[in-house]
Parts: sequence; structure tokens; C-alpha cells
Amino acid sequence: MKMSIGDLRYRTHKVFRVLERGEDVSIVSRGKVIGVIKPVNGKSRMRVQDHPFFNMLKSPETVEQQMDRLRGGRKTIAQRFIAG
Repeated sequence: MKMSIGDLRYRTHKVFRVLERGEDVSIVSRGKVIGVIKPVNGKSRMRVQDHPFFNMLKSPETVEQQMDRLRGGRKTIAQRFIAG
């Protein structure tokens, strides 16, 4: 089903009904599809145990160390930019 941004805003209940039927909803702006909302199949894409924050409090690292590890070196890139 195709819906404009205005339809999405004012007729959200229709979006939910379409998703419950298992259909995709294409969002259209100025005649072009800009996005698609897809229904969930009922299965979780990621298990809770696989999430990086699962059992975070049991780790010996501090919160700052864990966040630096999860962010992937954002500080080092900024330091290289400033230094270089």
C-alpha cells in the first residue's frame, strides 16, 4: 500500500491495520517512494543475550571504558584530526 506523509500523519490507524495484515506500507513524498514500513514476522531479529548492553554491570570495566569500546574509537579519530 502507498501512503503520503500526510496520510501517515493523520491516518496512522490505517497503517497499523495494513501492517497487521502482513503488507508493506510505502511512504511517498512528491511522487517518489522515500521509505517502506514492513511488518514484523513475530520473531526477534536479535536475541537479548546478543545485545552489547546485556550483563553490562557484571563487567569489571568502568562505564566510560565500556562506552569507549562500544563507540569504536571516536576519540582517537578526533585526536588524529586535531593533531594532524
